[in-house]
Amino acid sequence: MQQRGMFEGLELSAKQRQQMRDLIRQNYHDVMPKMYLDNVEAMHSLIISDSFDEAAAFRQAELIAQAQVEKQVALAKVSHQFYSLLTPEQKAVFNQKHAEKVARLQQKLDQLRKYEDSQP
Repeated sequence: MQQRGMFEGLELSAKQRQQMRDLIRQNYHDVMPKMYLDNVEAMHSLIISDSFDEAAAFRQAELIAQAQVEKQVALAKVSHQFYSLLTPEQKAVFNQKHAEKVARLQQKLDQLRKYEDSQP
């Protein structure tokens, strides 16, 4: 899972780790790989066909985009459920790590803007 790193370093109990594994299995693990594979195969069929059907490719791209939206919602739901399993102390560490991550991202954005502004 993409956001697993957010929960590293929180000294989770064995029970918390098991609960998180169960949540992944229930909300994400079983559904997403099949959804991804189906979309890849459908797009591949369009690519290898004798003639390109732009309308069908557009519809398939929309399905892929919708699958990505559903994936992000599932990730947010599981992350929220993970967060609710944390103790107040773990939540404080989690929020501090988030603030640090946001600060690093902001610093990178500022550097990109500075670089773009200096280009002729």
